Amino acid sequence: MFPLIFLRVRNLILNPRKMTQVLLGLFLVLYLITTNLLYFAEIGNPNANIKSYGDSLWLTAITFATIGYGDRYAVTCFGRTHFIHMLNTFKRVCQLGITVFLLPNPKLAGSRYSP
Repeated sequence: MFPLIFLRVRNLILNPRKMTQVLLGLFLVLYLITTNLLYFAEIGNPNANIKSYGDSLWLTAITFATIGYGDRYAVTCFGRTHFIHMLNTFKRVCQLGITVFLLPNPKLAGSRYSP
């Protein structure tokens, strides 16, 4: 079982198209989880700045893009801590994507560098 996992990861890394699909899928799942949890954390608070699901989508998109206008923000303790945790996870996914694409790849380097 363990060598099979390594073989699948190796095949995934050697195929940039599949790796792009996996990373985009991971980003989309992370985006939707963050949006939903933030919405449900903030919806019951009377002082909440996030009044609708669209506000939660907006806040997540603007924050993931590192723009941060400041017009929407989390006010509950759970919303703030969860959002910080998800931003750190998003940063790790981006770092993983950059690392994987910068790994030496025989298909991208050409045949003279292949093992």
